[in-house]
Parts: sequence; C-alpha cells; structure tokens
Amino acid sequence: FERLWALAKGHDAVAEKYGCTKRTWHTEQGSRADGAGYVALELSEPECAVNLVQSYLSATGAGVEKFFWFSAQTTARYGYAVFYENYTPRPRLVALNGLARLLKDRRVTGRTTLGNGKVACILLDGKAGPAAALWNLGDTVTVRLPKGTDATFTDMLYNPVKPQAGDEQIELQLGRPLYVLAGKPGAGRLANALKRAKVTPRFPVDVTA
Repeated sequence: FERLWALAKGHDAVAEKYGCTKRTWHTEQGSRADGAGYVALELSEPECAVNLVQSYLSATGAGVEKFFWFSAQTTARYGYAVFYENYTPRPRLVALNGLARLLKDRRVTGRTTLGNGKVACILLDGKAGPAAALWNLGDTVTVRLPKGTDATFTDMLYNPVKPQAGDEQIELQLGRPLYVLAGKPGAGRLANALKRAKVTPRFPVDVTA
C-alpha cells in the first residue's frame, strides 16, 4: 500500500518532467507459495492470496490503469501460478474471483488511511454502488463505523461478514482485506462514514521493556 504509492508518485514526477502522457500499467507482480508440497514454501497459500488482493488494490489506488498478476502457469514445482496442475485453483485464484465480484460495475476512485495510518482504505464507486476495501497495516485492529451507517460487509472471498455485537464494528487481522458495501447511492456518504470511523487496537495495552 505504501510502497506502491511511493513508486507511483516517483513515476508521475518523472513523467511530468519529460512530458510523458502514457498511461501506467503494472505488468508483472507475483508471490511464490506452493501448498501442493512440490517446493519449500516462501509464503503460505493464504498469505499469497492476501498479497494478490492487496497488490491489485494498492496499485489501482495509486493510479495504475491495469494490473497483471504473474502467472497462470500450471507446471509442477512452480510456485507463482494461480493454478496447481490440471488447472486446479489455488487460494489466490479464489481470492481473485472475490475481488472480481467487488469490482463488477465499480472502479477504484481513490485511497486514504483510517485511524492515523493504521488501516489502508481503497474507495470504489460505480453502478453497483459505493464500496471500500479495508485492511490493517500493522497489528489487529477493530473498526467501528458511525452508528446508522448503511453498509454490509464481506471478506476478501466475498463471503458475508456479520459485524460484531450486532453493530457497525468489524475486526481486521492478518492483513486480510475486508469489503464494505454501501446500501445507498452516494460515495460521499460512505467516505464520510469511513472518515469518522473509530480504529482501536484489539489489545490496547502499552508495554515498556
């Protein structure tokens, strides 16, 4: 989230200096993980799925027009693909399908942070209605939206998530993106609710060693 933003801003500065008008595509990013046991793991399969979703949202939130994940190969002992052999889906492909459902009839419109930089936030809007993707940039945190916010929540696989205690409080952990889907038109209303959200650590304890 932070590194891709810095990279995009550096690119924009060079492009502006030399009058470049070409649009930006991010053409190759991947993570190596192999839950089939062919090679030693560098990441777990769930971590790789999280990286795919975070990377796509971070890049498009920084103004990148197109994003390509590397890759779709199915060769044994190859940890970068979205498939195992014989086109068996890996968890990262399931996560990509969830992301595609979020993006259907929506486009990324901006980025921000919540809770003084504790939570990454990507804003979306379109015919399907306003939405946001949230994930923690550090420790596990809870996010409480203002009471009465008209929104539903899904995990990054697009499975429904019920807020805790029957209100607008959700927990973000392990960097897994969570999607906030607004129930009414108006991206400004959702953006304002997110701006007023309260972000607190799961264990609000300070320790001095």
